[in-house]
Amino acid sequence: MNRRRDLDGVRAVAIIGVLGFHGGRIPGGDFGVVVFFVLSGYLITTLLLRERDRTGRIDASHFYRRRAARLLPALGLALAGYLALVPTLGHSWSAGLRDVAAAAFYSSDVVIGYFTHHSNPVGWAWSLSIEEQFYAIWPLILGVALWRRRVGVAAELAAIGIAVPVTLRIVSGPHQSFLLTPGGVHWIYRIYYAPDSRMDALFAGCLLAMALWRWPQLRDRRTGLIAGVAGLTLIGLCYANGDPFSRSTYTTWLPLCDLASVAVLYGLVSAPGNPVSGLLGLPPLAYIGRISYGIYVWNSTLGLLAGHLVPHGHHVERGAIWLAMVFAVSVTSFHLVEQPILSRVGRDREIATRLEPVVATAPVG
Repeated sequence: MNRRRDLDGVRAVAIIGVLGFHGGRIPGGDFGVVVFFVLSGYLITTLLLRERDRTGRIDASHFYRRRAARLLPALGLALAGYLALVPTLGHSWSAGLRDVAAAAFYSSDVVIGYFTHHSNPVGWAWSLSIEEQFYAIWPLILGVALWRRRVGVAAELAAIGIAVPVTLRIVSGPHQSFLLTPGGVHWIYRIYYAPDSRMDALFAGCLLAMALWRWPQLRDRRTGLIAGVAGLTLIGLCYANGDPFSRSTYTTWLPLCDLASVAVLYGLVSAPGNPVSGLLGLPPLAYIGRISYGIYVWNSTLGLLAGHLVPHGHHVERGAIWLAMVFAVSVTSFHLVEQPILSRVGRDREIATRLEPVVATAPVG
């Protein structure tokens, strides 16, 4: 398939933010997860709409098989890697098994956000959990809406999926009784990790895909270039100003990052080959984007190992060792585990490497 390298570059922007955040260099780098969410919602919805136009239906079982083949091998390897390092890191076996079980069953977001209110060594799986819960419901909702020729209903549900988390983040606070565990720190974990306060980015990507499917004439090269430049600039501002322990992150910067990510994607699909597309499609960025899933599932565990290997105070050495291990393991995982398994179940069409306009062929209610 002809890959859209600029979309891989968007993944690179996202994972570089996450690495910078975990490395203490980019204050708001955790907004990279938002960029991932918007891209995922857009690509998944685009794939499903194209499948419906091509075949007349959405094959949910085939979708779930592709998702399992794409996500489970690398995740399983990363969780096994953490368990293998538990004795070296001096962590509790019982706690490690409990946390790994939550990650393996895609429930880390629920466990951390609603119950424990503290992260754990595999707490990074919270975002994967939210994505999997989204994957579980969205193809079914969209499939029924297309079958009943009521895509407008799916769009309305996606809009609600944006409005509820944004509203919850704005109106909630540490002293409001409807939260499960009121209090400053507990509120942060509740809002940061729980699915009902973080799914808006996924649905923002869905709405973009449905809008461009229904009204392909919205694509405009000049507007796309402006949107792409503005979106990348705003993502940079989010990275520079984000702070997980600041209320403004949840009330202001998260919605802005949703909007910025939508703008970047709109720019890329409306004006392929423009300067923004060329920048994001640079081979080094595109390759980082291709291996970004492995980087995401391994970087926290390897950060713990680097901290164990290098004495405190040697920040540069520890950071260099950490990054070297992350990229070595991620490249190995991608070429020896992820890609061979995908090749056995068919090419991963969900990557949506060909994004020619998708035109609605059914009345929209």
